[in-house]
Parts: sequence; C-alpha cells; structure tokens
Amino acid sequence: HGKIPRLSSPWVGIQGDFNTHLKEVMPFLLPLNPSFKDLGLDGSLHGYFVLGGSWNDPKNWDLKVDGKSDTLFVKKLKLEDTQIQVRMGRRLLDIPYLHGRFYHGTLGANVSFDLSDKKTRFGGKVYANQVDLHALVQDLDVKQKDIAGTAMFQMKMNGVLESQETFKGDGSIDIQKGKLWQTDLFRDMGHLPFVTVEG
Repeated sequence: HGKIPRLSSPWVGIQGDFNTHLKEVMPFLLPLNPSFKDLGLDGSLHGYFVLGGSWNDPKNWDLKVDGKSDTLFVKKLKLEDTQIQVRMGRRLLDIPYLHGRFYHGTLGANVSFDLSDKKTRFGGKVYANQVDLHALVQDLDVKQKDIAGTAMFQMKMNGVLESQETFKGDGSIDIQKGKLWQTDLFRDMGHLPFVTVEG
C-alpha cells in the first residue's frame, strides 16, 4: 500500500511485501548506474520494502528492503538460503548485510555505493568459509574442473565502479586438503600484492 499526496506531485510513499525475479529489478538499477548490468543478477527474491521519494529521481529515494532468496546468482555464482538487507538514502546505496550458503560453505558480504557523483565509488568486504572448491569451479569458466579442497577467504575492495583499474584491496585465502598448485586457477594468486595465499 502507499500514498501520493497530490496527482501533480512526483512524490510517492509505498510499502509492502514483494516477490520478484531479480532480472525484473534491473530497470530500476540501471538509472542508478549502468554498470550494475554487469552483476549478472538472476534468481528470485521476496520480502518487505519501504520506499519514499520522487518516482522520477531514483538516486534520491529513501529505500529499505529486507529480503530472502532460496537461490540467487551473481555472475553465475550461486547463493542459497540467502538473506539480504538494502538501505538507500542521501544518494548512498548500502547493502549492510548479505549472507547465504555458498557451495557447501557460507558467504557473507557488505558493500556501499556512493551515487552522489557521475562516477560511482564503492567499498565493501566479502568473506567465506568452508567453500567446496570442486563444486565452485563447476560454475566457473575454467578449463580445469578436477579441483578439490576447502577454502576460506576474505577480501576488502574499493574503487570506482566504472573503472576496474581503480580497484584496490587486500585479502587472504586459505585452502585445505586441496590441489592448490596443480591448477592455473590459483597458481599465480600468491604473486598479487594484496592477496596472501596459504595452504
């Protein structure tokens, strides 16, 4: 349900339950930044939302979303039993909580996007535990699929969303009981200046 104070006013206030496919959300994300199309979002999402602001000025919306998904995809990578919180206000898009099952392990993340400039700056953290590498690589575009092991990793990153050359970060990955150096997937990772590889 919601309200429109005057028919001549673009301001709206809406709240309620939702059940949608993530591909249907893309038309709302693209006005915020066209680079969001590269996320490859897919799957379903349901929950509760509160939205206030001018319908024709999405960057200035006040938005609150608490959602759940049985299965969602980001760049073909699968998250299951996922919970997500989205907050938006004062031209800041914030995802303070994202957590779900990730290839027999768990994955969590938080990220924020500054929409106040033409170039969207972002910052965030991703962390995972007990990830089954054999299951993970089946969904990756790599030639070597016979990879085993359990991974734990964390990474912080920031930069300008439209320019990958601005991305900066640091992180670590720990792989146990795996064929770590028998694949090109991880062979050169230890040479990266912001990644520590153990295992």
